[in-house]
Amino acid sequence: MTNQKKFLSVVAIFLILIPFSTSDKNDNIEPVVLDDSTIGYYQSTTCKISLLEFYQSNYSSNIEIYINNNNYADINCFGKITGLDKNANVFFVSIGTNSVITLIIQTLLWTLLLLFIPKTKNTWKVNRFGALLIPYLFIFQYVSENRFYQRENILFDGNISFNNLYLISILIFLSTASWMVFDVLRGRLENLINYIPFVFLFIFTFNGANINFYIFIFSILGLSKVASEKKVTFVNVVYLLFSIFWLINIEENDYFFDGDKIRGFTNSSYNFQSQLFWIVIFFLFIKGAQLTVSVGLKNFSKLLFLKNLIITSTLITILGIFGSFFPLINFFNFYIFGQNKRGIKSFESVDGNTWRGFSSSAESLGEFYGFIILFFIIAYFSVEKSELKPYSYLIFFPIYGLYRSNNFAAFLSLLILIFIFINFKMKIIKFNKKYFFTFILFVVVLASIFINFSNYDFYSSNLIYEATRHQNFYGEVAQLNNKLKSTSKSHYLVLEAIEKDDVGTILLDKENNDTASSSFKLLLNIFTQSFNIPLIPNIVALISLVAFFINRSEMWGIFIAKYSPDTHEAIFGFGPMQLNKYLYEQKVRLDVPKNLQSSLFLPHSSIADTLIFFGILGLFIALCLIIYVLFKSNKNHIMFLPTIFLILNISKSDSLLYINSFILTLFCLLILDRDKNGANN
Repeated sequence: MTNQKKFLSVVAIFLILIPFSTSDKNDNIEPVVLDDSTIGYYQSTTCKISLLEFYQSNYSSNIEIYINNNNYADINCFGKITGLDKNANVFFVSIGTNSVITLIIQTLLWTLLLLFIPKTKNTWKVNRFGALLIPYLFIFQYVSENRFYQRENILFDGNISFNNLYLISILIFLSTASWMVFDVLRGRLENLINYIPFVFLFIFTFNGANINFYIFIFSILGLSKVASEKKVTFVNVVYLLFSIFWLINIEENDYFFDGDKIRGFTNSSYNFQSQLFWIVIFFLFIKGAQLTVSVGLKNFSKLLFLKNLIITSTLITILGIFGSFFPLINFFNFYIFGQNKRGIKSFESVDGNTWRGFSSSAESLGEFYGFIILFFIIAYFSVEKSELKPYSYLIFFPIYGLYRSNNFAAFLSLLILIFIFINFKMKIIKFNKKYFFTFILFVVVLASIFINFSNYDFYSSNLIYEATRHQNFYGEVAQLNNKLKSTSKSHYLVLEAIEKDDVGTILLDKENNDTASSSFKLLLNIFTQSFNIPLIPNIVALISLVAFFINRSEMWGIFIAKYSPDTHEAIFGFGPMQLNKYLYEQKVRLDVPKNLQSSLFLPHSSIADTLIFFGILGLFIALCLIIYVLFKSNKNHIMFLPTIFLILNISKSDSLLYINSFILTLFCLLILDRDKNGANN
């Protein structure tokens, strides 16, 4: 490590520890050992005892502690205990983390981290337009999403006025930060592409804000790119037309979404101002990613990329394990790395089947682990074995992480793609058109046998059943008889209608017809016999069959019950990162345990997410662009199969809603699109 990096490391440690260790030493208030008898002492001495003082006195005790962050606390309470309570056997310690101070500390800390990226000889030469304008854009977000910020900061004032010192101070700091980020990246932009794997370690979501540091970075780059462009592309024109529709047709309401585990990459409100902000910022974000790839592609190193993948997966796994055992590490993981959601506080799997550790989503993290393993195996055949040796021992961590994430789809697709790659390299099975069509015929025959001898009616109607079950048609789940003991009244009616060849009768009841979502009505109509073509599977039945076997029936059924766009919204969508109308407009009955009814039920498919944001037309364009990139790209490129892996898995998960998964997928596609000469085969 160079002297510069040692110095930066010391500065970073000071930025982290000092705010949580300072207190008034002259007030004679000292931390005491926490137990039932001293709860009152801490409740009466709020904002006096620092977190590290408290932990120093209690680290050796056997009590169970959970440290909460209190963003709403006053600036004077930053880093200090603002409250303490006990629930069951757990002591909940609240620490002041005022969002203004947090914004300053996290920005400085994360900008320091960018300095660890090596500089290149070439300095990025472009105007500073982006660095100048972006701070004003984010101030506009503070005003447009004021309901979010009112909940997060006691000092918040959203009024646009020269007397509003709150917004003026935020603007001054963001302007300073923008110039710092711009200057740091000028000499490092060509290397930035090799450090994309770290987006899974440093999530960079500001605590107490609906802003992500990556959006801040790439929007600065994107605006500079737009300012230097001399022609308008077809995609730009299409996006402009979509944007006009989203803004003209918006119907403002009081919907509010706090973001939860996708905070920093979603719109918390549904009004003209917030819609405009996310339309612009999403466009600039994509432009910034394009600039990063186009500038840095010549410096892209598969070995360095792999090294950073391995380091990231190792640190994520270790920090996740330590965070589950030690409350202080769990708290600092959240604060330092900008997590959207606190890491899991137990080493045990949730419901006995999965463990998300450091991440907000076990599923997306499992996909990342699978991506690393596949990339490592492909790299094994394309680089010197001596270069891989230092990382070979660490491949255990992504393997272990994939196992703990319990992502069977990622595991299965990983095995299939590994087999395809090894077969391509070793020529184990030679491709032959005759054998290929024989295999296809064999699969068709097996599928026909399965359809004829299995309970196909049940599998093909299961998606409609789940959608019906979660509509607001009926009251509580009806226990009909012993035979249908585990089946709701809605499923009974669905199956009865199928037997009578008259599924449409479900909507004959006017109350049901008025309550049903528009997507439910459409799929129910497609499912009827009038839409069937002999020997060709009904598309709804086929999706239902797939959903059942990949365990998505219930979640996709909830999506169908909730997704109720009008014709224009179905074509163009609600707008980028806009989930509010989908989440709250259509009333549904979540037939899940009471402790889960307040949980965030996302669509569980990035295809469905894209449909919500960009509609049928936008989804079609996106799929065409992805297919075009994959079709035109060099099939020997080291990114080709890992990109296929990501696309296969995100189609059945919400990973594109998480900014790290979105960035990785976007960069893989951009690298494939621009590296057609095979420099990284």
